[in-house]
Amino acid sequence: MMSRGVEQLGYNRAINRAKLDANSLEAELRDADTFRAQVFNAYADLVRSRRGHPAFHPLGSQRASTLNDGRVLALERTAPGGGERVLALFNFSDQPQTVEHGELAPYESRWIAG
Repeated sequence: MMSRGVEQLGYNRAINRAKLDANSLEAELRDADTFRAQVFNAYADLVRSRRGHPAFHPLGSQRASTLNDGRVLALERTAPGGGERVLALFNFSDQPQTVEHGELAPYESRWIAG
């Protein structure tokens, strides 16, 4: 089945996207109850958090590993010079997973800074 975007533009990477009016978009972003405002604010919070942690510096080191037979992904970021460490844990299973830092609910992710 071909999407309308592909049919109209003639290439497979065409995506159907709404054409947004800038004034309408700005109004939606000002209303915290709208879907677009919720998505925007969630990403803005992540960016602010990332900026506040030296471990996310581009020259910081990163190490990835799996736990619990691959059901949990662990990403460890360390600031240049070793000043700060952030451990991000991601449970990719539909079951709770017990790790050194407690229990992760199904599909939960958690950042631990130290």
